[in-house]
Amino acid sequence: MTKLFLIFIILIVGFANSINAQTFYVSTTDSPSIVYQLSTADCSIQKKIPNCANHILADIAIDSGQNIYLEDLPATATEPAYIYGIKPYDTTFCENLGYLIGAASSLTCDSSGIIWGVGNYVEEFNPKTGIAFLNGNWIIPAESWGDMFTYKGNFYYVGVDTNLYKINKDIYNLNGDSGLVTFYMKLPNVTGIIYGAFSINYPTETKVYLLENGSTTSSLVELDMQNKTIGPTICTYPFLVGGAAGFNCDSCSSKTHQTSCPVSVAVINQNVTICQGSSFQLKSGKVVSTAGIYNDTTKSFSGCDSMVSKINLSISPVFNKNQTITICSGSQYQLPSGKYVNMPGIYYDTTKSFAGCDSIVTKIDLANYPVFYNSQNILICPSSSFQLPTGSYTSNPGVYFDTTKNSFGCDSLITKTDLSVYPVSSFDITDSFFLGQKYTLPSGKVVNTPGNYQYILKDINGCDSIIHINLSAKSTAGCVRPVKAFTPNGDGINDVWKIFTEGCVKRTEVSVYNRWGSRVYYSANYHNDWDGNYKNNRLPDGTYYYLMNVTFYDDQTVELTGNVTIIR
Repeated sequence: MTKLFLIFIILIVGFANSINAQTFYVSTTDSPSIVYQLSTADCSIQKKIPNCANHILADIAIDSGQNIYLEDLPATATEPAYIYGIKPYDTTFCENLGYLIGAASSLTCDSSGIIWGVGNYVEEFNPKTGIAFLNGNWIIPAESWGDMFTYKGNFYYVGVDTNLYKINKDIYNLNGDSGLVTFYMKLPNVTGIIYGAFSINYPTETKVYLLENGSTTSSLVELDMQNKTIGPTICTYPFLVGGAAGFNCDSCSSKTHQTSCPVSVAVINQNVTICQGSSFQLKSGKVVSTAGIYNDTTKSFSGCDSMVSKINLSISPVFNKNQTITICSGSQYQLPSGKYVNMPGIYYDTTKSFAGCDSIVTKIDLANYPVFYNSQNILICPSSSFQLPTGSYTSNPGVYFDTTKNSFGCDSLITKTDLSVYPVSSFDITDSFFLGQKYTLPSGKVVNTPGNYQYILKDINGCDSIIHINLSAKSTAGCVRPVKAFTPNGDGINDVWKIFTEGCVKRTEVSVYNRWGSRVYYSANYHNDWDGNYKNNRLPDGTYYYLMNVTFYDDQTVELTGNVTIIR
């Protein structure tokens, strides 16, 4: 009876270990990543594990004690890749264990609980001490992209070229020999991207599995390491996988729930530089922002070992500069950070150091050289020219835009010139004069000969005017004809006595007498202006008698007599 009970107990324990051996974990490519517990026995999601990193994960790993490790994907190339640990018996317990020297895209654990990472380099990370170091100066054939797993005591990883590479058994004694990482096989029939790879130790064999990402789903397949073939799809999951880790249970019973551990003290000296205004979190969780030396003591992930970190914290200084810059209007100015601006104003420009910290803050007072505008309307004479502000001459009418630059080569004055040309003035005059009379031309010259005369005179605008004069001579015959009567009554009609045509005589002497022989009017040079008065008194209506001597322009003299009647 006792033997039967022992056999039953052994069967139950074997069955439980078989179930655990089928367990594996994946992290998704979501932001933040989701961590699932899955099984190779079926395609269901067994459990969702809290992602205490709260970021996208580069990969995950699990040790023989079922402790789960999460690698945080750094946001920038200068940020470290932190490792977080989750207890198997309490997944709500999560601790930041430290960070890797170089960000690894693939993780796995060895039998001693050391985390191994492969990216561009290979490094070790001890979760108990939080210490990471590069394991030699590796020359690896291809960067790890997919994942890393253990198989029969050796490490394997999926390269960026979808080849499988082997890390040989003497991994613990690296000496920089490039032969330590060798090509193992080309993964056949791979159409997607391999971001997940893990191994599981079953009671009789070790199996290797791959997770191949499509566009929206990932497929689980088995990799036959002996025959170097890939089996059919086992499961399809409705998410994309970013990393995977299998449960190796060959020593679970001794490592799952350790209650005691040796006490060890690890001292870490670390120089840390942070940006001004930022802070740094010590491993104990304390946040500091002041430069100085900090001694920080924490417990390791095992809960037993203590760790002393000596942090020499320095702050990257920020320098301030002031500049006054004046540029040409319409041009651009390049700030120290590389940005181009063209509007006047105050700019605060920050130049960052190689570490991404603010290094130089420059205050730039940017101004523009002013540009003045002027408009002018210019009229010039025909055949003349005008000098524009730049010094060039033109005689063609039109609108001209002329720019004058200052001593810095900037546009200073823009002048709009509307240039017009006065029309050519030309006048044709036809006139006449009496024979013997002298004629004064517009130029002031006096002539007494008929003919065609041409003169160029300046008009009111100072431009040349061409004057053509056709001058003819008139005869004086019949130009002296005294009227017989006139009516000086002030109505403006026939109010004066006219005796000759204006301009036809040189001089006329006139005497007028009444019927008794008394002289009532006299003019030595008459101008057709007698209004019938005598000594400012009106003469009575009646007939009066005249005697006149007419001298023409040729100095000939004619004496005329007759009578004239005044009618009021």
